[in-house]
Amino acid sequence: SLTGSKAPVNWWGRVFWGLVTFHFVCFCWVFFAATDMASAGTMLTQIGTNFYWELVPHTLYGYRNVVGVLMLGFVLHLMPQSWKEAGIRSFTALPDAVKAAVLALVGLLLFQVMSAEIQPFIYFQF
Repeated sequence: SLTGSKAPVNWWGRVFWGLVTFHFVCFCWVFFAATDMASAGTMLTQIGTNFYWELVPHTLYGYRNVVGVLMLGFVLHLMPQSWKEAGIRSFTALPDAVKAAVLALVGLLLFQVMSAEIQPFIYFQF
């Protein structure tokens, strides 16, 4: 309802509404990235009519590290809260040297999936 009360949503509802939100944001990014409305229309037409399914495996393979990190993020996000809390308790109970090693490995993982090119700040295009 629009009264501000929040009804509990089951796991499938969370996934569904997460996908709806993701796709709506991606749709809006088309207008943000386009130089004008004609370009936005062309992009949306290309997305809707020129999708080549045979390129999906090649794209996923080419971006396998990035896809892996994204999938890990989705899994961690959808985990039950009690599992997350147990993970936090377990991590904080580790010795400081082990925590540092884990954080270094996470940093190394993120470094491995980062783009080789310098990414300009998105608002510089305006």
